[in-house]
Amino acid sequence: MKSKQNPRLALITRRIFSGLLLGLAGSLMGCNDPVASSPASKSSPGAAQGPTPKADQNIVSIYSWDEYLNLPLLEAFTARTGITVRVRTYESSDEMVDGLKSEPGTHDIFVCEDGYLDKVAQKRLMKELDKSSLKNWSNLDPQFTDMDFDPKNEFTVPYLWGTTLLAYREDYLPNPPKSWSIIFDPRVKGRVAFLDDRMEGFSAILRTMGVDLENASAEVMNKAADSFVSLIRDQDMVLGGDNDMKAQLIERKSMVAMMYSGDAARIAEENPDIPVKYFIPEEGATVWTDSFCISRDTTRLENAYRFLDFMLEAKSAAESSNFLRYASPNKAATPYIDPELLADETIYPKPELLAKCRYFKLRDVDSQRALNLGWQRVTEAWLTKSGAVHLQHAEVPGETNPAGSPN
Repeated sequence: MKSKQNPRLALITRRIFSGLLLGLAGSLMGCNDPVASSPASKSSPGAAQGPTPKADQNIVSIYSWDEYLNLPLLEAFTARTGITVRVRTYESSDEMVDGLKSEPGTHDIFVCEDGYLDKVAQKRLMKELDKSSLKNWSNLDPQFTDMDFDPKNEFTVPYLWGTTLLAYREDYLPNPPKSWSIIFDPRVKGRVAFLDDRMEGFSAILRTMGVDLENASAEVMNKAADSFVSLIRDQDMVLGGDNDMKAQLIERKSMVAMMYSGDAARIAEENPDIPVKYFIPEEGATVWTDSFCISRDTTRLENAYRFLDFMLEAKSAAESSNFLRYASPNKAATPYIDPELLADETIYPKPELLAKCRYFKLRDVDSQRALNLGWQRVTEAWLTKSGAVHLQHAEVPGETNPAGSPN
């Protein structure tokens, strides 16, 4: 579900290998020109080379969140197929939807969080999959296919999955209770940061009330909004994007921050001198799956399928997981995934804890309306407190969006 935002500052100290990737990013990401691949990627996983596409069709365009693709893996795909990879990035899922609508034919593949699939489907922005073109489909773990958000996987190719958890500074807060309730602890007043995402935020607040998002009535949602607003006004809770969460911990501005599981793992690994720890709260957490989808208006369908099938290969999936530190829905990739990552129970939770985690789902339209109205109150409280911030908004079925987000 990963609702990422484009980094505003270079906040994380990268490993030498990561530094190399960022050096390549100028040519690979954030631009509209095709990527020139390096012939040095010959040792990457793959099958026999296929026919080279025509010169005017040797591109595949990927629309994704920033820093969410393993760049050398893209080079390996180009080295094998002759198809160059063009990556364009968006800051939010709303921007992704707008980009697909306003630039038809520009993107062949886009990355979509499970919580936004309904919106993309309603706007008819994706193409139904022909799984006969994906010979590596069987590599996927069946528990990540045929999900409620896309029965029979008519549109989605699972890419990565994870949870939304809490990370903390162990030097400030040794041995905190492994519970969402820590956000109310007087010890952390003014030192808690939450993602500026309505579904993530309300899911967490509701869990402190002993309620899952999918079971929350409009009345309960209103009470959660009261609590959320109080946390901002009276407890000085901070809202921000995923990179803000990293900065809050690294720069010692917060003791506790809501964070995506892979982001927490990466900052802990890349900043060994900073005592960042993380946990899935005992009440459970949001679980999400990010998927590749084919754009309805793609003009390079064959290239799109070749790229997707490449990413479904066991070693390709493992390389993505190892680099980004998220769990893989690709069962065949398991032997190639870093053993330390597999052993991390916050990345690959034990079944009893994973059973408490939930995908985004709302009880009914009334609950959704209450959620959106509650998020408007949260937004107003944060704007009053901070002065300005970019927050994600959502549409209310059947009426104008109270948060002001465009349809």
